[in-house]
Amino acid sequence: MNHFQTGRVSTNKNYFLMFLGRKGDSMIEQEIQGASVAWFKIAELIARREREKALGVCRLLAHSFPDRAYELQLEGDILWALEDTLAKDRYTQAAQLYEHNERWVEAIALYEHITTIYPIDYTALADLLFCYAMGNAYDLFTTLCNTLLHKTQTGMLSDTNYTTIMHQAQEKLQKYPTSQHTAWVNDFILWAATK
Repeated sequence: MNHFQTGRVSTNKNYFLMFLGRKGDSMIEQEIQGASVAWFKIAELIARREREKALGVCRLLAHSFPDRAYELQLEGDILWALEDTLAKDRYTQAAQLYEHNERWVEAIALYEHITTIYPIDYTALADLLFCYAMGNAYDLFTTLCNTLLHKTQTGMLSDTNYTTIMHQAQEKLQKYPTSQHTAWVNDFILWAATK
């Protein structure tokens, strides 16, 4: 009978450490301490506006997590805090990686962040609609569509830009075999045309 079957899993740290290929608690504690110091160092470097050093520490810290999208997102956060225009590129790259790996929640969160910071990024708005659809977030999808339509009706968004956003989302969705999501965009385009 193994540790999982006996119910002693939560009390047997050594089994998990062995399972994870670790030597012991002290090694994990050192990693946690090192990571904590790195986070504080990044914050300190940002406060002193030392861009290259902050990104260097970020790259070192990135070795502790195998997620390239998260690394790009963190770089974007650092660049955004330093008011660097490259932040948008890093955020977009990270969101595209999340999207590629079908991690819709992370992609949605990042595209929402991008569209909050850069509200006239029409490609990001189209990508956000796409991710809402693929992530089955129908309420968020319709809310954004209604918001865009309202902005069009009040002159805050041109008809051309509205059409561009909707068609970009539609084109991306057509690459996926599930017609349900494409139907959302098609239905909304038809509905919006009647308004």
